[in-house]
Amino acid sequence: MANARRQISERSSYEHTHDGIQVERGGQGLRITRSWSRGAGYAMLAWTVVWFGLVAFFLSLSHQSGGWFELLALLPGMAMAYAAMTRFFNHTLIEADRSRLVVRHEPLPWPGGKRFARRDVRGLHVEVRRIHAKGNSVDERWIFIVRPDGRKATLVKGLEMSELQMNSIVAALSEYLGVTVTAGRD
Repeated sequence: MANARRQISERSSYEHTHDGIQVERGGQGLRITRSWSRGAGYAMLAWTVVWFGLVAFFLSLSHQSGGWFELLALLPGMAMAYAAMTRFFNHTLIEADRSRLVVRHEPLPWPGGKRFARRDVRGLHVEVRRIHAKGNSVDERWIFIVRPDGRKATLVKGLEMSELQMNSIVAALSEYLGVTVTAGRD
């Protein structure tokens, strides 16, 4: 895939679509880049500062120092700080070439990367799922690949993905892969 990436960038055309999606088309493949939501990163960063402040306050009241309790108290804050950093620095990269379709989240490691053989992609399916919580509702957008046997596999999903971003990704992929798109609502 690294060779394909190099070949794509040598002879490619860039297209900046709506809402921060970058589409790069070349003779050897397609690359779609989507930056992550920084707004969520600021909220996570605020939570982290509050958490570390509370931990520092309660540890200052303690008469003992050292031990596992301090480490266990710091772990949620460290995890949230890492998640906040990914919101500022990471992007999702979708690459397609003649033989495969790959989804990666980089540069900081994050779960959710996927690989599909090109022959296993018979179509794309999009869904919008409404999530209700505390009197509010938010739409979560999912993009699936449809396998030859009709089963669906998640390609990308996200609460922060706008309808415009989802449509940009699906349009570029369906055009490059030559597949049809179906839609549903959950």
